[in-house]
Amino acid sequence: MTDDECRLQYHLSRATKRLNRDIKLILSDPIPGIQVAPNEDDILDWHFTIQGKKESPYEDGVYHGKLVFPPNFPFAPPKILFLTPNGRFKVNKRICFSLSDFHPEEWKPAYSVTAVLRGVYEFMHECTDTIGSIDASESERKQLALDSNKFNLKNIDFCRLFPNFCGSEPDKYPSDPNEKIQSQHELNSEHEKWNTDPPVQTFTDDYQKGNSIVDIPYQSKRNPNKFRLCFCLCCIKSDFYI
Repeated sequence: MTDDECRLQYHLSRATKRLNRDIKLILSDPIPGIQVAPNEDDILDWHFTIQGKKESPYEDGVYHGKLVFPPNFPFAPPKILFLTPNGRFKVNKRICFSLSDFHPEEWKPAYSVTAVLRGVYEFMHECTDTIGSIDASESERKQLALDSNKFNLKNIDFCRLFPNFCGSEPDKYPSDPNEKIQSQHELNSEHEKWNTDPPVQTFTDDYQKGNSIVDIPYQSKRNPNKFRLCFCLCCIKSDFYI
């Protein structure tokens, strides 16, 4: 086994252990308005949904997003991005936020995933400008909120990970290859409309292209012990733990 392989196993073991602890924390103390579904094939790739606050432009919206954790988590922060047009952030673009990968100098290993999600939830309902934000009108944001679930239904991953928003009938999900291609085409068109940058790359892509984002390569390997979860987050009493 090479030195890189040894480092890979060491870091992934620590990241997996820590993320599993965060999962237990979230299960025991959820936050209203948020659901989370870790990727069943990659513990470093988490999907989430945010339901807008009442009496806000996002009230009727369901917003799909992702947390992409680095292999050396919790010693580095995750990438944060939204996949549903919302009028607050660009689609599929990294968001500059104090607990995101834009600010590794402010990140502390004690910060939990629940702290990140709570922060994203509150930050979305603010009007602070940041890298990745857009200046849509209140009426545009309200209309996007109304259209959000219709848009989400075109996303195969969303329907697979959050079936409670998609209905229980199997025929509601695109199964025909041509339908999947059409759904993806519609998604791409909507992304372009809302100032979308190219799709966010994984840490693996960055490493393979020679970008020094992380100090070790990450290779996604199917693990029989990994599992898919989908649950709601409500009333977090503690942001941090070690």
